[in-house]
Amino acid sequence: MTDTSEMTLEEREATLGGIGVARKRKEDVRFIQGKGNYTDDIQLKGMVYGNFVRSPYCHAKIKSINKDAALEIPGVLAVLTADDLRPLALHWMPTLAGDKQAVLADAKVHFQNQEVAFVIGTDRNAVSDGIEAVEAVGTTLYDLVLMDIQMPEMDGPTATGEIRQLPGAVADIPIIAVTANAMEGHREEYLAAGMNDYVSKPIDRVLLMEAIARVCPPDGDNAETAAPLAEDHTEASDDHTADVTPLFDKGRLNALRDAIGEEKLQTFLADLSSESNKLLRNIQDALAAGELETARKAAHDLKGMAGNFCATRVAAIAKEIETEAPTIEAAERESDNLKLAIEQTRQWLEKSA
Repeated sequence: MTDTSEMTLEEREATLGGIGVARKRKEDVRFIQGKGNYTDDIQLKGMVYGNFVRSPYCHAKIKSINKDAALEIPGVLAVLTADDLRPLALHWMPTLAGDKQAVLADAKVHFQNQEVAFVIGTDRNAVSDGIEAVEAVGTTLYDLVLMDIQMPEMDGPTATGEIRQLPGAVADIPIIAVTANAMEGHREEYLAAGMNDYVSKPIDRVLLMEAIARVCPPDGDNAETAAPLAEDHTEASDDHTADVTPLFDKGRLNALRDAIGEEKLQTFLADLSSESNKLLRNIQDALAAGELETARKAAHDLKGMAGNFCATRVAAIAKEIETEAPTIEAAERESDNLKLAIEQTRQWLEKSA
């Protein structure tokens, strides 16, 4: 090859030519003659194939995943879900960003095309057939979405745009933006993104209920309870000592019952213990791995969820882990208290049901 490093620009152009100058192609003869070797051509003893089943929904709750039809297909060896990975502590794994994410959707789908299951088979055709046979049964479509503006996978406006493009009635689901950014002009920005209304953090329950009533009017049976709620900051009490945070703010809980009805309230509260325990496991796993920031993020999620459903003791301890625990050891001590508070909350709910 001609050395052009010492040539002037004119000499280099004269030697090498420019755009449009014919050049001799160099081809790999093996690929021209069909003798190339691709990764798909590699066949090793005992080799298997795998691929993901992905969710068509942006936000949904997975009630169950039916593997039976897939496992009956010849060549399908296994169908893995988060339930299979959990006993091995592999359902949440660290990422290059330094946090943890679900390997497979764990009870809830948070974004469209999220991995829900992994099908393993002896050949590609078997895996493809298995993916088609796996059915996410009873995926729940919600009456309303409270959309956090800042989320790890995609932001609220982007997620809203994805939902609005979905086929069918789900595209019209009411969406309320929830954000700490309450600056003037942002409300219009979120409405332009396809959201129906807007509330700012910290959430005022009266304003939230008013927003819900605007975008999702209640059924006729509950119409009278949809009016803005009167302020009620009644302190709750429980069966434990008076110097600890009460399990529930019963005044707020009663106001929530009046606003959404007993049936919906019980449905929400039924999920409170299970979701709290999942987030507790995330906190414990992160602390065991020495990842205090990851534990704080999980504690933040638990604090918000518990606070929304008036579970004041769980929310208070989660806040301690998020903002007050300076070390892994301190957070671990608080996680023990959190575990006890979640169990006490579960027992209280059982007695009150």
